[in-house]
Order: sequence, then structure tokens, then C-alpha cells
Amino acid sequence: MGVAYTDEGWWSRNAVAWVRAGDWYIDDGYNTITNLPVLPLLQVGWFKLFGVSLASARAISVICSLLVSALVYLLARREMSAHFAWIAPLVVLTNYPTFAYSRLAILEMPMLVLILVSLLLVTNRQVTGVKSAVAGIVFAIAILLKTTALFALPVIALCIYFRSDHKTRDRLRTLLSWFIAIGITLGIGKLFLMQIGDPQSQAYFSEYNIATKVHTSAFSFLKGPIRVAKYTFQLFPLLFPALFGAIALLAREKKAFSSHLFKIILLWSFGALGAFSLSDFAAHRYFLVLIVPIALVVPLTIQQVYQQVYQQNLEKAYPEKAYLEKAYLEKAQKKGYAGSIEPANWRSALTKAPAVSLLTIVFLISIGYNLLQIGTHLQSPPYTLVETARTIESYVTAEESRSPVLMGNFADTIALINQETIAINDKMGFRGLEYKIKTFDPGYYIARGEIEPRIQKILETHYQLDLLETFELYQQQDYSRPVFFYRLSR
Repeated sequence: MGVAYTDEGWWSRNAVAWVRAGDWYIDDGYNTITNLPVLPLLQVGWFKLFGVSLASARAISVICSLLVSALVYLLARREMSAHFAWIAPLVVLTNYPTFAYSRLAILEMPMLVLILVSLLLVTNRQVTGVKSAVAGIVFAIAILLKTTALFALPVIALCIYFRSDHKTRDRLRTLLSWFIAIGITLGIGKLFLMQIGDPQSQAYFSEYNIATKVHTSAFSFLKGPIRVAKYTFQLFPLLFPALFGAIALLAREKKAFSSHLFKIILLWSFGALGAFSLSDFAAHRYFLVLIVPIALVVPLTIQQVYQQVYQQNLEKAYPEKAYLEKAYLEKAQKKGYAGSIEPANWRSALTKAPAVSLLTIVFLISIGYNLLQIGTHLQSPPYTLVETARTIESYVTAEESRSPVLMGNFADTIALINQETIAINDKMGFRGLEYKIKTFDPGYYIARGEIEPRIQKILETHYQLDLLETFELYQQQDYSRPVFFYRLSR
């Protein structure tokens, strides 16, 4: 509950305003609902049911992380027996970055749920026009929830096209239905956003999040893949190398490319890394999407090797049974569902397949390492966001004659916790700081580290800044910068 993260308040601010004040619009020029409306609209209904709070906002991500685990399992069961498919959700649930980010009210986990639902629908054994259309609608909603969902557009499209168990005509029909549904849904979404109005907020958001983050030089373009590899390795130090090691191990067998699940892993991994390399900006949370191919490749690799060893054992002992088992398995995988072949003896497989032995060891070490990080994360004393917010609330409620408006770049996250606090962003939005001061007349100011000289100069022309509290809130997260809380007095 105590982890501090700026973006939570940014994505929730319009939903909070809608529920508390009856109007989503905030006149500081930063209204994220005008570009990415899905999560705020979901939060409005959610907050009306369960109230506005940090726990309520974060509960959506927690639920979505559990759904991701379930959807990954369903995807794994397409070509894996239950003996191995359970490993996929285990990888998701025991992964520390996934655990940490899924406890924050941000966009990644809900987006991932929608992408996986769309993928499961269009890669089903029996894909109808209705399923394709529904999958397209779901994927379009993912794009409207978070634009980076576009990384999965070519991934899913190629997964549809490379279905070896479907006729070319059927695959093209599925693709066409999927794309048409995406186009229609995005068009409806655009009309909805136009009806909302506030084109200045829309233009600012597009400029800030898209135009300013494209490559502007050859050097910047070359740095993109390096940044992506660095951030992904930092996020998954053991599992990221294991992902490509496992892909290389599987790719040695020609039959791997007849596995639809292997194609999904391959396209998702390289598609995501390639797509994010095209941007001149990256954040660690972007690469959470790679937990899907990581979760799938580990059990798939282990199953492939164990089945090979099992097959060898059968061929020696029961040639006729071995033939029947092999034929059944190949038929099952061709049709896109899991075969019932049992795993080989563990000791035998580990002895005969040193590569999978190493992968299994890396996987087990990773589980232990991630569980240790999760334990540290839950017990770490610097994570005191709720205590910080409560302290701020005590000042706001005690000084009733003063404006309850709190200005700052993460004031919205504080307002998720404090019922009496009204949040205004000092940096984000098309409105200038002078306009915000004149319109809202904030009573308090909060800053991570020292106030920027430009902002401090403007504030000091209108207010006397009295430092009330210093919090160790971001000490381990934000370059050891404390948080300063000021009273603004005329």
C-alpha cells in the first residue's frame, strides 16, 4: 500500500474529479481522459461502487494481474499438458517486477489482459467471424486504454496469418474481420473523444507523449535498441537471457516452427522489443509485456525436451506404444490443443539434456530471487506514501481557512488517499503556472527534491513558502531525493 508512484494520480485524476465534484474536467490543462479514456471510465464505475481510495484504484491492477496469469495458462494449454502448463502462471505470479507494478494503479496490466483476450479469441481452433470481430473490438479498447498496445498489432496479425491448421482463405477472413472491427471501434472512440471536447488537452497530450518521444537523429535511433535491451535486462535479469536461450534451444528443432505457441513467443518477443526501440523514450514498466513470452517459453522448452526423452524411453521398451503416443501427440499439436503425453523421468531428462537442466536451474533461482525481492518490497520501511498523505491531510483539515488545493507533480496521487485535498499539477498540461495560481490559488505545494528554479521564482512572486514537512518517500526510488511539503501564504 505504501509504494509511491507519480503516474497513478495522473491516470486517475479525471475519475476522481468526476466522482467527487461531478465533473471530469480539471482546468489545469492536463486531462488524460481526453486521449486514453478507458481506465478513467472504468474507474468512475469502480469508485462509485467501492469509493475513491488508493486501495480501490490499485485493486483494478491486482485483479488484472490475476487475470493475466489465468489467460497465460489458457494460452499454454493450447499445446501443453497440465503437467507443464501450470508453470506459466507460476512464472507470472512469482515475478517481482510483475508483482510490484501490478500493485500500482497504472495502465500496463489492464492493457495486457485485453491483448491476451484478443489473442486467445483469434487463435482459437474454431474462429468464427463473430469471434474475430469481438477480438478486434477488445484489441481496439486496449489501444484506447494505452497506445503502446499497438506493439501487439503486427504480433497478433502474424499469429493469425501463420496458423498452419487453418486454410489461407479462413486466415485472411479472420484477419479482415479483426482489422475492420479494430477500425470501427477506434473510429467510435475518436468520435466519443471529439464529443468530450477539450482539444487543447488532447493536443498537449499527443505532443508530450508522442511527438516529443520520436527519434530525431541517427544516433538517437541507434540508441533505441540498446536502451530497450538495458531496461529489459534490469527488469528481468535472469529471465530475459533465459527467454532467448530457450528460443534458440527450441529453434534447433525444425518442428518447433510448426508449433503455434512457439510462433507466438517468437513474434511477441521480437515484436515488442522492435516496437519499443522505435521510440526515443522508455520506462521499465513498458517491458512488463515480455512476461508473457517468458512465462510461456519456460514450460514449453522443458516439455519439449522431456517428451523427447520420454519418446526415446518408449521406443526402447515399447516400440508400438511409442509410435501411437507420438502420432497422437503430433495430431493433437497440429489441431492446436494439448496432448496427453506424460513427462519423462526427471533425472533421466536432466542427464540427457544439459541445456534444459541449465534453464530449469535458472528458472528455480529466479523464483527464489523474485520471492526474496517481493518479501523485501512488502517490508521496506521507506515506502510510506499513505503516512505521507495522512500527514498532509492533517494540515489541510486543521487549517480550514486555507485553500485545500495541493499543487505538485504527484499531488494527484496524494488526492487519491485524502478526501479533503484538491490536486493541481504544476508541470503537466497546456495551462501555464501563472494561470493555475490565479485560477486555483493553492494553499500547499509538494515537490520531489528541491523546487525547480523556474517554478520557485514564480511561486515566490505570489507566496511565502513555509517548509512544513520533509518526507523520505522517494529516497530509494528517485535518486535519493526527499519530498518537501510547503505551506503557501500570501
